[in-house]
Amino acid sequence: MKMTTGQHANYLPTLGDVPFSTGPIQFPKWWEKELIYRDGNFDLTRRRLIFALRHQDGGGHVGDLTDTAYVRLKTEAIWYSQVGENPPQPIYGAVAATMRQVAWEVTETLKAVGDDLVWL
Repeated sequence: MKMTTGQHANYLPTLGDVPFSTGPIQFPKWWEKELIYRDGNFDLTRRRLIFALRHQDGGGHVGDLTDTAYVRLKTEAIWYSQVGENPPQPIYGAVAATMRQVAWEVTETLKAVGDDLVWL
């Protein structure tokens, strides 16, 4: 999240701008096990995010949004921002920023692999 001009807050992907590095991990762990969002009983992995977008939210097939973690991240204000004496304001847009982060991670991985990548 980034505060902009002291007025409101937006979700922005970190795109590698973090003070730590976890190093490379195996794809199945990154894709299916590593949580990108957790709130109580609501867990979301990269796989669940992509599949919800693809199957339920304007991808190849549009159906009812049934993934509770995705629906919660998309429709509810998970965090609020308060500036001065103003009332807290909900912050929306986490899905788009999260998807942009995942796309960046894939792009950076493919750059790092470079010529070692074998397409089957």
